[in-house]
Amino acid sequence: QRLNEQCPIYRVPVEYDLSGARAIKEQQVGKSMAGEFITDLFIKTLPTIIFTILGIFTIFWLLGYLSVLPIGSLTTINNLVLLWAIGFTVMGFGVIIRTSFMYRKGFAPNTMVELVSNINVSPVRPVPALIDGTIIGKGIPGHWLSEDLYFQDKTGRMYVDYRFGFRLMDFWWALRRADQLVGQNVKIQGWYRRGPGPYLQVDTIWTQDGKRFRNYSKHMTYILAVLFFVISAIVFYLWFAVI
Repeated sequence: QRLNEQCPIYRVPVEYDLSGARAIKEQQVGKSMAGEFITDLFIKTLPTIIFTILGIFTIFWLLGYLSVLPIGSLTTINNLVLLWAIGFTVMGFGVIIRTSFMYRKGFAPNTMVELVSNINVSPVRPVPALIDGTIIGKGIPGHWLSEDLYFQDKTGRMYVDYRFGFRLMDFWWALRRADQLVGQNVKIQGWYRRGPGPYLQVDTIWTQDGKRFRNYSKHMTYILAVLFFVISAIVFYLWFAVI
């Protein structure tokens, strides 16, 4: 807004009118975004919160069991193992909830200006988007092994994040595919996020000649959920059969 105010002084036209930015922000999220921040933080750290609570409870149980603290035995070892089994199950569902929140459905056509004008966005709280334009270069200019791209439509440019979540696949994509897309008209389906800068995380890319490229970073997050469920099953088995 201050830059807009200086334009008449230097007799230059206003390229982007930001005079209504505060009103747009308050219209979208109100005067404070504390509620959104707390929700995002809770969703992002949900499995960690559950693990931390169980860990603290176990430490206090161990200190009481060893008579290091005069708190007595909080529960039996049998119940403690059951608590961990339930906890790992809840952590598995926590990962699924987090993935559902961070990788939402409902993709709709958007332009760059429409996306960056949306205030209520974070790395955890995305906007499912469908954009149409041209790949104009690598995400990191001059970096041969950059898997990310730069996208442009009629309203602006944006960084496109193609990280797969598995470095070998990122390397293969950068080596075999990324350069082929530069200069092509494409349609990209993905999630618009806002970190230090705005970017679009790829779900699917369609090229003008009919090729389709999927990104399975969303599906990779379910591996952690499966791991938690497997550990939970093992601990439940110990609770039933051993302890």
